[in-house]
Amino acid sequence: MPPSNAANKRIILVAVSVLATLLLLEIGIRVSDVARDRGFFWGGRNLVARAEDKHLAFRTFGWKPYRKENGRTYLVSTHGDRYPLAKPEGTTRIVAFGGSTTENHFSARQGGGHYPQRLESLLNERLGGEFEVINVAYSAYATPHSLILLALDVISWDVDIVMLSHNYNDLNAAYFPNFTFDYQHKYGAFYASNLGPSDILFQHSQLYWLGRKRSAVALTNLNGAVRRRRYGQEPPPAASAVFQRNLQSFVTLAQANGIGVLLATQALEPSEKYFQLHVRSKLYNKAIYYPLHDEFLQHHDTFNLIIRQVAAESGAWLLDNDRLLGGKTEYFIDFVHYSVEGVAALAQSYADFLAPRLATQAVGE
Repeated sequence: MPPSNAANKRIILVAVSVLATLLLLEIGIRVSDVARDRGFFWGGRNLVARAEDKHLAFRTFGWKPYRKENGRTYLVSTHGDRYPLAKPEGTTRIVAFGGSTTENHFSARQGGGHYPQRLESLLNERLGGEFEVINVAYSAYATPHSLILLALDVISWDVDIVMLSHNYNDLNAAYFPNFTFDYQHKYGAFYASNLGPSDILFQHSQLYWLGRKRSAVALTNLNGAVRRRRYGQEPPPAASAVFQRNLQSFVTLAQANGIGVLLATQALEPSEKYFQLHVRSKLYNKAIYYPLHDEFLQHHDTFNLIIRQVAAESGAWLLDNDRLLGGKTEYFIDFVHYSVEGVAALAQSYADFLAPRLATQAVGE
């Protein structure tokens, strides 16, 4: 056999082996997604598909809060917990709003559940009644998402109490260029950031997106810290004003519909190390200038202060998770996201606050 033919066969064999390996890796990632209740065809990593939603209403990305089975409609939490659309008689229905720190994806993936789920169990155990705590928080959500979700859906669910905990995602919007009141300047960049021809070509490959994220982490580690600049000790005034406006609107809308409101501050692990753990893989890092670290912590404190002020002025309940849990490293996996232990402590914090009030005070007052 001529040498050229042997060489060609070796090239073909290597190519087939590489393709087979890539296919097995792709299948392996999708099987792992099935084990995490995401589904074999989960598209959460596909930034191209998500970019197509950037011009639509805020509530159009995320999960579907309704499911029809056997002619009945159910409410579905972000983790797939199912509740009847019509609230059962004698049940107290609570809905938890927020971003990824309320969604608790990491803890749920590790078998620790999410805090609304754990809170539901704690309230039922302590008070012996029927309580539902529905988690409608989703990764990257900020106050505009929660406000629209409340206005268009949740006020029709016969809810007794809504709980809202936002800070970081709203604050983060302050550092993107060309600030807009509806945060479109951030969320357009978030979903369309750095997309190129290869993203479009390989957009349906989970292996591609996983490798893209890992390479972003590696490049950040190689290049050092993310970009920063000085902002001063207070966050940009427009961002603070919008955050306060949205919180006030959320509380006013809920109370006008006879729904009790619990606002909660956001805790964090304040070290530079944990901040880097959080932001190092963000695909929008090329579009954003973060504050100096001490300024960032002060800005976060200012947003928590706004939460406290809105609660005091509106008569809403306030749970100060920042003072209860903030700075306790064992409760965090990065700057703001909770560990399994943190989620358990968070659920306990909510239960300790709510249980005595639900036992003695009429819901919705």
